[in-house]
Amino acid sequence: MGSAHGQVDDQVAALTGALESLYAELDTRARTERFLHEVCGAAVTVLQGADMAGITALHGDGAHTRTATD
Repeated sequence: MGSAHGQVDDQVAALTGALESLYAELDTRARTERFLHEVCGAAVTVLQGADMAGITALHGDGAHTRTATD
């Protein structure tokens, strides 16, 4: 079990690093949708076994998928 926990920690650390790199590249004019799509792409790259990723916003009246990988 310790091995699996260590693997998850490594994946979280890698995803955190990828998000920090993406954030550092943003300027004040960067579009939210582009950033969210880049986050999804980073998740697929970093998370072992992930084929696709998406970001869904939950609202009181339902859910709306903001972006997803192809």
